[in-house]
Amino acid sequence: TPYESEGMLAIRITPQELEYQIQIMAAPLDGGSLRLEPGMGNNMVYDQIGRVNYFIQRNKSMENDNCKIMHDFLDKQIRAEFQTYCQAYVSTSENLLHILSFIHNNPTRFFAEWPEGNPLKFKGVVQSKDIHVHVQTKGDWFQVEGEVVLNGKIKSLFELIELNKNSDIKGYIRIGKYEYMRMSETLKRHIKSLDAIPSSYSKKHNVPKYQIGVIAEALEELNAHTDEGYLKQINAIKNAFTIEPEIPSTLLANLYDYQIEGYKWLKRLDTWGAGACLADDMGLGKTLQVL
Repeated sequence: TPYESEGMLAIRITPQELEYQIQIMAAPLDGGSLRLEPGMGNNMVYDQIGRVNYFIQRNKSMENDNCKIMHDFLDKQIRAEFQTYCQAYVSTSENLLHILSFIHNNPTRFFAEWPEGNPLKFKGVVQSKDIHVHVQTKGDWFQVEGEVVLNGKIKSLFELIELNKNSDIKGYIRIGKYEYMRMSETLKRHIKSLDAIPSSYSKKHNVPKYQIGVIAEALEELNAHTDEGYLKQINAIKNAFTIEPEIPSTLLANLYDYQIEGYKWLKRLDTWGAGACLADDMGLGKTLQVL
């Protein structure tokens, strides 16, 4: 059976004692077993799948292009140690997952294969849009719960936070024995905000209404479903910082600039019902600001 190759490359990963060997190899037939040096050898080759024989026209130009792309990535991004142009070594699982992520993002050029050992598997990127959050008003509290689907399994939002905190490979979360996913940079930032709130990491978490501003930005980008109470609180906070409080005319004292700024800060917080703590040194006029 005639077959025209698309220049696909197999990235063969072989675990060794203290490192991983990475080999860049041409795979002329999708699903076949023949492996060749990219761009080298005969233009026409034979391979088979099951009992079907294939007569393959190689795309050496595309093999060379893809090989250069992978070589440059290993060289410039991973800082791999090369033995030959198509064979390199990396020493950490973090670097290996970076390679698997790169392969995952270029499925028409590369695929990974493991001739031996337990393969690490990269299962994709978790984005902010993948997180679904529900916020409900409960008196002076907001009940926050969320979920995300990781490789077909539903995890709570706070389980995701815990996975991130306990990750054994920096920048990745472990979702299975040898399976990892990466969180987008935006999601990492939001997870950090959510983690700032003390929690038992249950499926539901009660957040004091005076702390909801800490995670408001994160909730805006996490497919959050909120109620009227939450929206009212957030609008009150936003509006408070648009006002320009005036010093009362009945105050018979001259304030320093920092005291004026402190008074305005206290007044804005009071506008939406929050309290505050002034922590200036002794003798700098805290009492006057509060009065």
